[in-house]
Amino acid sequence: MSIYAALAAELLFGEHDRLWTIHTPKDLMQLGLFHAPAGTQGRVQIIQLPVRPSRLLPGVLAGGDTQHLLERSRTSPRQMFLGALTEAEGKVAETLHQHPYASNEELGRILGKSPKTIENQLRMIYGKLFTYFDLNVEDKRKRQALLDVLAGRV
Repeated sequence: MSIYAALAAELLFGEHDRLWTIHTPKDLMQLGLFHAPAGTQGRVQIIQLPVRPSRLLPGVLAGGDTQHLLERSRTSPRQMFLGALTEAEGKVAETLHQHPYASNEELGRILGKSPKTIENQLRMIYGKLFTYFDLNVEDKRKRQALLDVLAGRV
C-alpha cells in the first residue's frame, strides 16, 4: 500500500508536502493488532519518505509531454496561485501587497475602480487562494492569509 501512496504523492504533492510511513517490526505485525502493545511503542518508527516528481507516469498521462509536467510539479503552490489570477485580479493582489493596510475603498482609488469591484475581485482571489492552498480560514482572517501568500510566508 505504501508503494501506491508514494506513486500518488509523486504525481500530486508540491514542494512543501511530506510523505510518512510507519515501520513496524515483523514480530509486532504478526500479532495482528492495530496498535502496538504497551511497552513496544518505541520499536515502531515513523519514517519520512523522499518525494520526487514522477518520471514515468506523467509521460503516459500527457502522451509524452513530460517536460511540461515536470516543470509544473516543480512550480510552487504560490506561483501556481498567482498564475491562475486574471490580469485584473493580479493587479488587485499586487496593489494589496504594496499597500497591505489599505481598505477596499483605498485600493479602489489607487486602481481607479469602485470599492464594490475591488470586493468582487478579492472574493474571486480568495476562492482561488483557498483552492490552491486548501485553507480553512474564517472570513476575518482571509485578507491576512492572502497577504501571507503574497509575501511568500506560506
